[in-house]
Amino acid sequence: MTTLTYDDLRHVTYSHSDYVDILQIHADYISHKKNKTLIIDTDSIPQNIKDVYDQIIYYDDSLPYASRILHCLNSIEEDFVLLMHDNDILLRSDGDKMEQILHLCMKHNMDRLDLQNTCFRNKTNDIIVNNECQLVGQVAFRNHPVMGDNYVYNVNPSIWNKQSLSMVMEQFNHLGYREIEGPEVQQFCGGLKIYKISTSNFSSCGHFDCADFFTFFHITHGGELVPFDGTHKNKYGRPYENVASQYQQIIKKYKLFNSKRWSS
Repeated sequence: MTTLTYDDLRHVTYSHSDYVDILQIHADYISHKKNKTLIIDTDSIPQNIKDVYDQIIYYDDSLPYASRILHCLNSIEEDFVLLMHDNDILLRSDGDKMEQILHLCMKHNMDRLDLQNTCFRNKTNDIIVNNECQLVGQVAFRNHPVMGDNYVYNVNPSIWNKQSLSMVMEQFNHLGYREIEGPEVQQFCGGLKIYKISTSNFSSCGHFDCADFFTFFHITHGGELVPFDGTHKNKYGRPYENVASQYQQIIKKYKLFNSKRWSS
């Protein structure tokens, strides 16, 4: 098996020119990472954003979301990628733990590992990767079945086997961003080795709970910024007290007080 370090893992950011204000924040927070690809619809973005990425791939804006992803994956050489969208801001990551997790992804031929923290209800079947999960400390893995509203496929930050992601996008190349998490995709992905993680060491980050070794803040939902009104909850009632101070810093640094993205 080829040895791959976390630094070798290509970070892929999906974005659109309508979100260049949010992309600026995202890019700044991953600027220290190596091997970064931006996929976007136009060359007309600020130079300081371009400078963050060593690879920029442009897609045809007339294509559906799945076809855009598929087109861009054809220009990426690496076998595994960490795919994120511009509105997920990577606040912190532990390179050593991520490297061990990446090793497990490769060794067990995972098609995808969802990097949000998930509470497993059936504790008797938590650990599918056997005792190797001890390498990362109190982290359990599960090959996730299609069940309820806990989607086996979603657009959350994830480590993907590029070939598997290409297969999904090719199968559903007609679907847009809003449709890509629909029932037909869930059913199809139920046949893949898609894993979730669960750890007791996590942060409440608003729309998601995040493991301590990969903490991201879903800064917009439906195009609107997460409210900051002192309640430390987003508009869906989910707490984000663990990242509230960092969010306040982001608001000040990027002058978001006057952003069009605040909910009316």
